[in-house]
Amino acid sequence: MAINRIKSGIEGLDELIEGGFPEGSSILVTGFPGTGKTIFGLQFLVAGAENNEPGIYLTFEESKKKIYDQGEQFGWDLQKLENEKKLVINSVSYVGIKDILRNLAREAKEINATRLVIDSLSTLLECARCYTSKLRKEMDRFAEEKYGVMPSSPEDKVTRDDIFFIIREINKLGMTSVLISEAPKESSYLSRDTISEFVCDGVIVLTLDETMDLRKIGIKKLRGTKHTLKLQTIQIGEDGIKLKK
Repeated sequence: MAINRIKSGIEGLDELIEGGFPEGSSILVTGFPGTGKTIFGLQFLVAGAENNEPGIYLTFEESKKKIYDQGEQFGWDLQKLENEKKLVINSVSYVGIKDILRNLAREAKEINATRLVIDSLSTLLECARCYTSKLRKEMDRFAEEKYGVMPSSPEDKVTRDDIFFIIREINKLGMTSVLISEAPKESSYLSRDTISEFVCDGVIVLTLDETMDLRKIGIKKLRGTKHTLKLQTIQIGEDGIKLKK
């Protein structure tokens, strides 16, 4: 059975992944700061909007105006796409993970979104950690009041099961998702949480060689897809990211 493919919007990439990302898949896009992760995400959404595939951009770290300004650098009128109900840009602060997922589901229904970008997954997991910490403190307080003892709470951190749950809930939304993550320095892991690269359906790594003035992209995995493992040189120009031939 043929797999439906969603165009990445990155010139030259789809030819290397059998025509695009598998529909409904979750793609981790990871790299150090300055490698083009946010541009990748926006370009993915703009390509969808131009093909009547509305999308949602969820950011924790930038204001909506800054996202608009970044789009203008590449000729993308993101505000116009929002007005046409082809795009939603949601800049949120630290709130509970359940509220975030609930709002995503509502926004997806409102514009019939088929694409999603979360910038960044690292910050989303931090929201989950804060929520977990608050919940544990409430449980400890209840135990102290009811039983007169303060239980020893486990360390406030997001567990492997938490990450599985969050990405599974994102997948349940039915959109093709690009989840942006910052790569840890001096580590063999590809994401800061060290787990999401194993949970996501695909992993794309963006790298920057400052001494050679080269940017590269690598496809580490993409389920259900034959692809090269060879790093490809990319350039960021006035139209966004494209692979160099």
